[in-house]
Amino acid sequence: MNKSITLNIYGDGGVGKTTWVNRWVTGNFNPKYIIDDEVKTYNLHFPKIYNGLSSFDVEINVMPGTYKFVKPYQPRADATIIMFDLSNKKSFKNVEYWKKYSSGITVICGNKFDTNYNPEYIKLTDETFFISSKTMYQHEHPLMYIFEQLS
Repeated sequence: MNKSITLNIYGDGGVGKTTWVNRWVTGNFNPKYIIDDEVKTYNLHFPKIYNGLSSFDVEINVMPGTYKFVKPYQPRADATIIMFDLSNKKSFKNVEYWKKYSSGITVICGNKFDTNYNPEYIKLTDETFFISSKTMYQHEHPLMYIFEQLS
């Protein structure tokens, strides 16, 4: 039996939200930055591959990373990913801003692990993951965590 969930992804522009999702959709990495000025929705199916957990149908809403495009109403979600750029300290500081939009299980993702960064300013928790959309480093870990929590 499939579980249907909604996942919202927030974060500053340029942190890799759409790139992370596109890696799931196409398997390809596109380094070109495209500014999103509206919510982009993707519907993905994840078969029963994660530690024998249920299959998941996931509606993923990638929110615009520019504050002026974020609407007061955002879709409610079963889970939220807040993404920041490990090489951009300001994007990490803005995680607090994006948390006000979160609902359900919240996961924090530091993307661009393949770049040079100084992790000393980051407090790690069980819900924090370092990932790389470019190299696929720990690409699946945020979703595995969410699926485990929702099973």
